[in-house]
Amino acid sequence: MDIVGQCYSVMRLSFRLQVLGGFLTVLLALGGLMYLAIKSNTSYQNFTRQIIQFNQALYHLEQVRAWSMEMETTQRGFIITYDSAFLEPYIKSAAMLEDNVQNLGMVTASFLDEDQIPALQRLSRRKKDSTQRILMARHHSFDSARKVIGSYAGKQITDSIRVLTDNAESKITTALRDMRRKRDAEMGNAQLQVGITIVTTTIVLIVLFGLIDYNQQKRLKAEEKLALTLKEKQSLYQQAPCGYFTIGDNGLFLRANDTFLSFVRYSRDALLQMDMFEVLAPDSAETIRASLEKYEGKEPLTVDLDLITSDGQPLPVTGSLRKIDPQSSEIRFTVIDCSEKRKAENRIRELNTELEEFSYCVSHDLRSPLRVISGYTLMLKEDHKELLNEDSSGIIDVIVRNTQKMGQLIDDLLAFAKLTRLEVKKQPVSFEEMISAAYAEVTESMPGRKAELRIDNILPAQSDILLMKQVWLNLLSNAVKYSSHNDHPVIEVGSYTDNQSVCYFVRDNGVGFDMTYASQLFKVFQRLHRDDEFPGTGVGLALVRKIITRQGGQVWAESTPGSGATFYFSLPNY
Repeated sequence: MDIVGQCYSVMRLSFRLQVLGGFLTVLLALGGLMYLAIKSNTSYQNFTRQIIQFNQALYHLEQVRAWSMEMETTQRGFIITYDSAFLEPYIKSAAMLEDNVQNLGMVTASFLDEDQIPALQRLSRRKKDSTQRILMARHHSFDSARKVIGSYAGKQITDSIRVLTDNAESKITTALRDMRRKRDAEMGNAQLQVGITIVTTTIVLIVLFGLIDYNQQKRLKAEEKLALTLKEKQSLYQQAPCGYFTIGDNGLFLRANDTFLSFVRYSRDALLQMDMFEVLAPDSAETIRASLEKYEGKEPLTVDLDLITSDGQPLPVTGSLRKIDPQSSEIRFTVIDCSEKRKAENRIRELNTELEEFSYCVSHDLRSPLRVISGYTLMLKEDHKELLNEDSSGIIDVIVRNTQKMGQLIDDLLAFAKLTRLEVKKQPVSFEEMISAAYAEVTESMPGRKAELRIDNILPAQSDILLMKQVWLNLLSNAVKYSSHNDHPVIEVGSYTDNQSVCYFVRDNGVGFDMTYASQLFKVFQRLHRDDEFPGTGVGLALVRKIITRQGGQVWAESTPGSGATFYFSLPNY
């Protein structure tokens, strides 16, 4: 993934994290509101229960006072009238007094002093006992009852009950007031917390909405830009100067651009009902089938094809095919109209043929005068030997040597023209035997010139056997010739791999050359040494370069004057 893609992924991740964080914050806020609501409801229920409890306590306190006074009233009525009708209210008031004191103890156990209820229970029993004594005394006489009443024991008990209930009521009222203040404070805090939570949630929701809206706007702009880009890409695809089409299983057309449709002159609907082999010439169809069987999809494959248009006309194209996805069966083709190129190639072939015929004629026409010059010169030297002095014989020898050199130049030029026009037929070749045979042929043609030949690690390659034989002959011939002045000439031949090429070298320990003039080595008739030092025509290395470049390779040399030279060439490793 490139840097732009990584940044886009980080931005998308950041946005998702921001949205997720916002929603989590809102959920937490809602959870807080729910907690506050539950807490407030629970507090309200507790407050309500306490209010009810306080009211019940106040009610029972009031009942205790009321029934104690009722006992006092019914007691006095019975003493004065001695009427038994007052006894029934007395009995009821005594029972109600005890019940209310007991109920008061049940509802006030949590907020009254521990001794208040027991004290009130003792006073109610004492009140009942005191009233009972008065009533018993009244059964004896009125004076007896009056004496008991005069002791003020009953009044003291009633006053004590009133004081105790008043104190309890005051305490309950104070507790109720404190509880209400606490409840008001809790309600205020709860309202503040709810307000803060609502405000925070509102802010988060506003920010979250703004973030989503901002991202949505960015997304809409990106979609508009993407749609425009796709439209431009589609326009470029449809109107490209080269044809594009995609095939699936069995060669069926899946897609094709307008340019390819203009090539084959079919409508899109008609083409998508056909397979690729229906628009190819028979030879091109076989070429494609053979190529697809061997094609692995790793690198683009380029082939020359002939399309057949809808009206039956051939159209030469150069096609490049490649798999869209290694896991998919779809293959995309790019085709370029090569009509003009094919016409130019045909014209070049015609010109080469004309050149070959011209070269043959020129060489034939040149050979005849050369033979005449050489023959008559030799005849002159042999027939009129006594008339020629030493200078004249030397001049005749120069004429003969130059006519022979001229003949050799013509032969080399014809060989150069002929070899460079041969069709290259590549096949796997192992060069070790070829090198040994070429060396033997070189030393046989150059008597007295031999060198130690060292062959090491010669890798095989895809090449043309006939053409490569000429390469080894020329390189070894040069190595033997230019190392002949050395007392112990040594020639090394080796190879190595470099990326997608196999490189070969021929190294000698001869005279070498100045690297300043290295660019002249591989040109026709260009030489760096005089004929009297090393004879030659300057065509051999030009032939080597021509043969190697036609096979997709390169040629170069390295040297130091007096320390020998190394000639390299490379061949594609596929």
